[in-house]
Amino acid sequence: MITKPTYDTPLKGYISEIEHEDACVALKNNTDLFISMLHKLPEEQWFFRYAEGKWSVKEMVQHINDTERIFGYRLIRLLRKDATPLPGYDENHFATHGLADHYSGEELLTEFKLIRSLTQWTLDHCNNDALDFVGQANGNPVTARAIAFAMVGHVQHHLQILKDRYALQE
Repeated sequence: MITKPTYDTPLKGYISEIEHEDACVALKNNTDLFISMLHKLPEEQWFFRYAEGKWSVKEMVQHINDTERIFGYRLIRLLRKDATPLPGYDENHFATHGLADHYSGEELLTEFKLIRSLTQWTLDHCNNDALDFVGQANGNPVTARAIAFAMVGHVQHHLQILKDRYALQE
């Protein structure tokens, strides 16, 4: 069981919204909800933007996939107790160059499932000592435990945006 971190972290906004105390269970539930919500979306709706200059559904999912990869990289570095400061990234630059429109919605969901399955496997095979190692990411102290919960919280944040601004239903 990977329980929530008990200290302050810049990722606390993502972490505080998660109701489940076990990161592995929360990750699985979050993955299933995300896939089921977007799996039924017709292909033409993947191009929808709720306002001029905002990301399409495809671009948002590509952003989520990119962030999952970056968080996954941070996770493995921290689990291996690597103290090298890890850089941040510019999400808008990534979105501009992500080529989301070159993929179908199903391909973007397949990518998400693959990334998440690796994260799930990694978290199923780690220990508390590694989870609590304090490293640096984006100029802030962070643990692998916090990253695990932030991954769930980040997707949950975007699920809420999809419901509120893109009118997607569960």
